[in-house]
Amino acid sequence: MKSEHLKTIVKLPDNFRKMRLHKMGAVGSDAVEAMHRLMVMVEQVSSPEGGWPAHLQPTPENLLPYLTEEVCEVVQALNGKKQDYEGVVLFSSRYVLIEDLGRRLLWFLAKSSPDIMRLVGGVQAEVKLNVEEDWKIGILRLVPVLQVKTAEGCWGVDLGTGEVFDGGQFTPLLIKFKGGFLGRGCVFSENLLLTLQQIIFRVYEKFDVFFEGFVSKALFPQNQWASGEFGVSLAWDFLEGVMNLDENFKEPDEGLNLQGSVLGKNYFEGVMNDGLMNLPVGNLALKEPEQVAGLMVDCLEENGANTGVLDVVNLACYLRDFLRDERVLLEDFRQRLLWQLIGCSEVVMQLVGGVGARVLQPSLGWRNGVFCLVPVLVVKERSSGVLKRSLDLRTGDVLMWRGMPVVNDAMVQSGECGLLGDFVPVGSLMKWLRKQVLLLPEVGLLLNGCEVEYCGFGAEGVPVVIKLGFGWRLIDYNDV
Repeated sequence: MKSEHLKTIVKLPDNFRKMRLHKMGAVGSDAVEAMHRLMVMVEQVSSPEGGWPAHLQPTPENLLPYLTEEVCEVVQALNGKKQDYEGVVLFSSRYVLIEDLGRRLLWFLAKSSPDIMRLVGGVQAEVKLNVEEDWKIGILRLVPVLQVKTAEGCWGVDLGTGEVFDGGQFTPLLIKFKGGFLGRGCVFSENLLLTLQQIIFRVYEKFDVFFEGFVSKALFPQNQWASGEFGVSLAWDFLEGVMNLDENFKEPDEGLNLQGSVLGKNYFEGVMNDGLMNLPVGNLALKEPEQVAGLMVDCLEENGANTGVLDVVNLACYLRDFLRDERVLLEDFRQRLLWQLIGCSEVVMQLVGGVGARVLQPSLGWRNGVFCLVPVLVVKERSSGVLKRSLDLRTGDVLMWRGMPVVNDAMVQSGECGLLGDFVPVGSLMKWLRKQVLLLPEVGLLLNGCEVEYCGFGAEGVPVVIKLGFGWRLIDYNDV
């Protein structure tokens, strides 16, 4: 049962009322063109024809000394021109419940970057607490915490779970992600937290006010109005598990070849735009290539200090590899679709996670439970129609329906979701959902199905049709 702390009402400061949180739109054409030039140089420099030594791995660290001018151009293009922004009203009311404030902040954080969304959900990783200890394997999770400090004490809310945060912090020294997640095999945890925070600030102007903290009043259950300090911080949580390194940390083979398709073009453009937008280079007002070279030396000497320079080269390497065969790992494709889906609306994020609701279906009685939206990615052979994959987009697992299906003629009502405050026909809810997602770059295309090539576990590619569908389920509270 949720703590009564979550039912605290916060009176937001005057300047928060109807404050618009601006999210960067598409990056400028100058940055895109500069990145294309960098990709070409990466290809030329790292090829045998370009004189690259056979014994040396073409890693971002090794490539950087030969790419300083092109990296500088990317940084200048990103910093030299104001990008287009879209404004989103943060709060329409001056008074808000702590749990609603936390959910709203979580939506903005998850929407800022697909990497942040994945980390909040938890990813497989290895960690080192100090240089003497062995690597530990398990699930690492980024914990965004809404901290509350009053005269009576301090507590926090884990925005990822919606539960009261116990205050304990896991502080690893080094992190190694499965398959080079986030572009590097091994990173310092403190540097990574700073990078993630920079990404958030770069995507959202004014969001730093939540990390700096603000003072306001709050009405706590069974208490009086009191002043308090409120702020957001990032921490780590780690669930150590017994995993076989060889089996769990190898790159999966299952993927999609998007070559020549509209879906592939949209996917590549979206990944490039998001990658450029999330590069932590906002503090690099560079004018000369020599400055990049100097930062490169500092970066390597400090074992990956957070300068943003290596991130530029790493993005170029990733995009170059993608263009070589336009093959996307199915897991990466799924994660991007999920990110687009929950980013289109806070309500969609709620429904994907599930909300407490009551449902009345034709010929059935009232049922109470967790009402949830189940997005399904279906992969079928183009010629025979044989099902290759049916994935739950939320988890990436083979779809296994839980709970009771909810039909379009049913009525649903929930006190946890504003859209469902009054009784709503599920059919009308589905129409609303399709309008929300229709304009999303990849999601909108997949609603009608796309022809691509499926590459599974070392086998030759098979022409398939992939399609995104939605279902509604009501799960009994005892089964959650």
